[in-house]
Amino acid sequence: MNGTVSALSNPERHFIPFTLAILFILAPFFPQLSNPQFAFLFRSLIFLMLGLLLLKLEWAILLEKFRKNPLSMPLFLALAVVIAGVLCSPDPYRAKAKLALILTVFGLYSVSLCFPLELHYKKMVLGGVVVGALFAALHALFVQWGGHVDSIATLKHLSVYEEAMQQEIIRSLEANRALGRFGNPNHLAGYLVLALWPVWWLWKQCRGILCKSLFPFIALILMIGVYRSFSRSGLLVLLITLILFIAYEYIRRGRKISWRWIGFASGSFVLLLLLAVFVTNGNLLGGRLLTNSTILARMDFYRGALHIIRDYPLFGVGVEGYESFCCAYLQPGDFEAHYVHNIFLETAVEWGVAGVFLLFWLIISTIKFLFMEWKVSTDEKPLLFAAFGSVVVLFLLSLVDFHNNLIEMWAAPAILVGFAGGKKEVPYESARSFHQLCAYAVGIGVFTLWLLLVGCRFFNEMYKENGYYLLMDNKPAAAMQAYENAVFFDRTDADSWSSLGRIYLNFPAMGSNLRALECLHRSVELAPRRAFLHANYADALFTLRYVDQAVAELKKAQELFPARSKYYEQLAAVYAALGKTESANNERRKAEQIQRAIEERRK
Repeated sequence: MNGTVSALSNPERHFIPFTLAILFILAPFFPQLSNPQFAFLFRSLIFLMLGLLLLKLEWAILLEKFRKNPLSMPLFLALAVVIAGVLCSPDPYRAKAKLALILTVFGLYSVSLCFPLELHYKKMVLGGVVVGALFAALHALFVQWGGHVDSIATLKHLSVYEEAMQQEIIRSLEANRALGRFGNPNHLAGYLVLALWPVWWLWKQCRGILCKSLFPFIALILMIGVYRSFSRSGLLVLLITLILFIAYEYIRRGRKISWRWIGFASGSFVLLLLLAVFVTNGNLLGGRLLTNSTILARMDFYRGALHIIRDYPLFGVGVEGYESFCCAYLQPGDFEAHYVHNIFLETAVEWGVAGVFLLFWLIISTIKFLFMEWKVSTDEKPLLFAAFGSVVVLFLLSLVDFHNNLIEMWAAPAILVGFAGGKKEVPYESARSFHQLCAYAVGIGVFTLWLLLVGCRFFNEMYKENGYYLLMDNKPAAAMQAYENAVFFDRTDADSWSSLGRIYLNFPAMGSNLRALECLHRSVELAPRRAFLHANYADALFTLRYVDQAVAELKKAQELFPARSKYYEQLAAVYAALGKTESANNERRKAEQIQRAIEERRK
């Protein structure tokens, strides 16, 4: 018997767009890298919507939706590669976080592709993105107007970051850059530029004069927010976005864009930029236009990535393997980072040549799919162009920063591409029982992934954060229990195992020394290429008189991170305690050489 997707009940049809709109309004105020509570809520609701896909839509519908979509094959292959990459990752804890991010993006895309949302529901969802971006821009501008005096004073008296990175953060605050809740001006600028595409599409859907006037005003506020972030990459991508808007209007009116016109526009922009630099005496963008500190930092990141690619060209080092492998190639004074700040290099580091091929396939398939739809579409061309533009903008931003690792940046592209590929009605034959069983099996798999990647992760991060603050408040017993709970919910959390081991070691009344060694050894097993974990383990071994093993662990730490002087100082202290004066002096000289090199680099 025939049916259609529109058999969904009214509450279900209201739940999805309303929930997505609320989540997108809140997203820029609770960045998920620093807000585990909102990350849990956001990702849980997306997984819930995936479950609704499997329960409410017949299996045959889903197969038909994905079978006809050219993005399906590279998407599913990418998911399979990431899941396999988690198993061989040098840091499975962080690898699972990336898998959760990719599954959430896939969920956003699948929901917008498969659920048949009418036009007013699409406006509601994309309106949520726009409202969230508008509030984020206003909040950032308001905070910037008040200045960052308190934040600068706090940072100058804290040592949370590496010294070079801390100085860079202080310089950004002293330039009075708009940060938003992201805490990073480049991320704020990127989010606001991406939000311009839903603004533009909604403006295209307007008919009244008031509505037509409202969205340009919103776009103006977003662009002011981008400028006041003083983000060079954000402003460059904003310029490209405006050029794409103009190009669309030229194409829509049947005009051709010549190379002469492109050259004239580019030359005019360069002349205006040079004039602005001359008039402002180099103080354009808060004095950051001609600074090179962030460029030099990225050169450090890229150099380490290229070394890794040279040594592991075919299949890379595994998901989230960049930081732990890059430390072996850093020179004294180089900047450290969790991410490569370039999507191609990051993919090559983690998955090698095979991963780069898959990334190219995915990008080309997306653009090809949108152009194919453009050729046959009559009334959806603005939506298709908005999807194309948002994908291009996210890709460009990810070439110079790690926007691709932030779920907030994927909201507009994933939703727009999904809407562009979704059709309102899909006829199907009633699914057989075998297909329905497959749907339930996949549903169980989705629930299992949610439990492992979202549910347990939330409690792990909550208890780990509690343990940190309890330890700062000098409450070791409560901190120990918090860390025990953290490792109960995620056995792959090397940081929590290390913290738990140090509590047992520093407070013998809390437990046995054997338990301390067990926890610290477990942390080293889970993340074997993180140098500071080996150093922590070495401290415990030396304290408990396992001298040979302590020396071996410190040498391993030096091998993993040769540019970190403190590991040489620790080994020098061990040799001095053993009476090996000459060996201790050699290690101290190495530490001094590294410190001198760092000072020279900072000059």
